[in-house]
Amino acid sequence: MWSVSAGAAHAVTLTAPSAALQSVDVTVTLGSNEPTGTLWVLVDGQLVASRLATPGTVASFADVAMGEGTKSVTAAVKHRAGVTYSTPVTVTVWGIPGKPWMFTPANGYGSRSQMIAAQAGASTTQITMYLNGTRVRTLDMTNGQKGWFGVQTLSAGASTIVLEAANPVTKRSYSYTVRRVDFPWPTCIIIDKSEYRLYWVKDGALVKVYPIAHGKPGTPTPVRNWKILAKYVTSPGSVYGPRKMRLFKQTSSGYVYTAYGIHGTNQPWVIGTMASHGCIRMYNKDVLELWPQVPLGTMVQTRQ
Repeated sequence: MWSVSAGAAHAVTLTAPSAALQSVDVTVTLGSNEPTGTLWVLVDGQLVASRLATPGTVASFADVAMGEGTKSVTAAVKHRAGVTYSTPVTVTVWGIPGKPWMFTPANGYGSRSQMIAAQAGASTTQITMYLNGTRVRTLDMTNGQKGWFGVQTLSAGASTIVLEAANPVTKRSYSYTVRRVDFPWPTCIIIDKSEYRLYWVKDGALVKVYPIAHGKPGTPTPVRNWKILAKYVTSPGSVYGPRKMRLFKQTSSGYVYTAYGIHGTNQPWVIGTMASHGCIRMYNKDVLELWPQVPLGTMVQTRQ
């Protein structure tokens, strides 16, 4: 608590916390020789509260709204002889810490060894990360700043990451569920049919997750290992959309040509369903993004 006084025959003392959440409790004490008048509370020179003042008054102002930031708070008594001011008190007003944005892993999916990184929300000075209930690291951060919590080992299945955002007066915890994706090759594509998802993995890291459509019940997409050994630029308005990657299936004698592929679609409404004759369909914007990243020879695994 800060307590200041004019230290004169006419004395006005203002007491307030140096830091507060959203609003501030202010107490003003008038000296016994202070004339009767009007008591003001000023924030950055602007009047925010007032009442009658008499000698020896102890006036409490609860929940004085000030807005977030560093404020100068002053008490003043206006009387017939003039105005008596207290010494200003500096108060830092904080809001509730905003939700951090966890930008990696993205979309709620991660690899076994996964970098965890987040961007701080508003009114934040620190973020503490917990992985499945165990504290990992605390970083000093400010609004909009990105912080890296290191490469962590995710549990098989789902892991819970809690980011506890704090400032000097309060803290809030935000929970995220991350599902681990296991993959057999450092660079590969995993097709999860049950989730209608394509996982693009490069150099041991999960790069991005895309929604897909796969084969109808009568023409299902086979569950197996494949290799991409041909890539095509196709007509944007065709059933293949603007790009296609040919899937060659693994056999005992090597990889052989098939009619299956990963491609775009001229029916974007079917994404997330069983709609094809066995091919993997993607939104055209997604296949245009993925296609140039995937080198020939990339392994593909379709899972049930």
